[in-house]
Amino acid sequence: MKLGKHVNDAISGNCSDRISRLPDDLLGHILSFLPTRCAVRTSILSTRWRYLFTLTTCLSFNDAPCFGRLDRSDRIEATRRFKEFVEKVLELHRISPICKFSLVCQDTYDASDLNRWFSNALQKGVQELHYELSDQCDCAPDYDGFFTCESLTSLKMIGRWHYGIEIPLSARLPKLKVLRLDRILFLDFNSVERLFSSCPLLEELTLKTCECDFDGHFIHRTRMLKVLTIEQCRFLMGTVEIDAPNLAYLTYTSNVGVNIVPSWKYSSSFVSAELRFFCSTYDDFDTNKNSVKYDREHLKAAAYKATKLYFDMDSVQFILKLDEDDQMPDFPNLSTLHIGNCPYVVWEYVTSLIDKSPQLETVIFESVSINLTKIPM
Repeated sequence: MKLGKHVNDAISGNCSDRISRLPDDLLGHILSFLPTRCAVRTSILSTRWRYLFTLTTCLSFNDAPCFGRLDRSDRIEATRRFKEFVEKVLELHRISPICKFSLVCQDTYDASDLNRWFSNALQKGVQELHYELSDQCDCAPDYDGFFTCESLTSLKMIGRWHYGIEIPLSARLPKLKVLRLDRILFLDFNSVERLFSSCPLLEELTLKTCECDFDGHFIHRTRMLKVLTIEQCRFLMGTVEIDAPNLAYLTYTSNVGVNIVPSWKYSSSFVSAELRFFCSTYDDFDTNKNSVKYDREHLKAAAYKATKLYFDMDSVQFILKLDEDDQMPDFPNLSTLHIGNCPYVVWEYVTSLIDKSPQLETVIFESVSINLTKIPM
């Protein structure tokens, strides 16, 4: 069998190493796409590659692969080795800039260690910062530096379950465009105000499983916001004010007792809304029924813009029947309707909603029990 020239060269050992001939900066850029642990492993390839990993502009640390099913004594040793690894990489990386820094911790580290690692990235003008702490991580860094880093364009924080934060008075994020907060407890209303007023260029905001127990407007001064996602957040006393005239995409999945004030309802840039309102029991709905009452007009405004609607609650008929006079509102943009996890749905409300949706293409029922008083046509 006749083999190709490149295959024959490889077999005979005549194949040249073209990758190693690439410029250092280009190789460093290529290594930046790898997890830092993998990039460091390339140092054993040859003397040419020994320190190329120090030219990477993206550092990504995750201690999860270090543990597996280790017992307590072995986990302590694994934690020590991971800490030494991070320290060594940062020491060798002291000259190169850092564009992206990511730290995911499953185990507990001293707050001083976390502060030192993050400070290293912040002092080098990091643009994208991501950290994630598991519930087992019984520590947290000093967040003040996160909210005063003027070079940040993206900040993603996934904290321990409802770890409380207080935004400093000096908060300033003039370049931030992407913000994701997950499992964060806001300790006071002023922190929320300071956070969003410090991000004048914010375009994409995600709040997931966050919580606040105070009264007031939650989102404010987000004039550049284009994408907003709120998932499973608990706003016990407050209102959600979407002050975003340029909003294009909205995904909202939270409890019905939230007052949505859509200042964007007349926005010509709006494209799509996915809304999922829920309450876990009939008692929960009864508790929130007053909130639902004053939410009617705001829910109608959001639904009017929606191309997709998701209803996931026991008392779906109370949300579907949005008008005080029992008249179903129009849904001129609705293309997909999804009703799920509802043990009791009045069919007449569903058919009325369909009649009011001239652009509707898809209807999905999932885990639904429908009460039929007559055979639908």
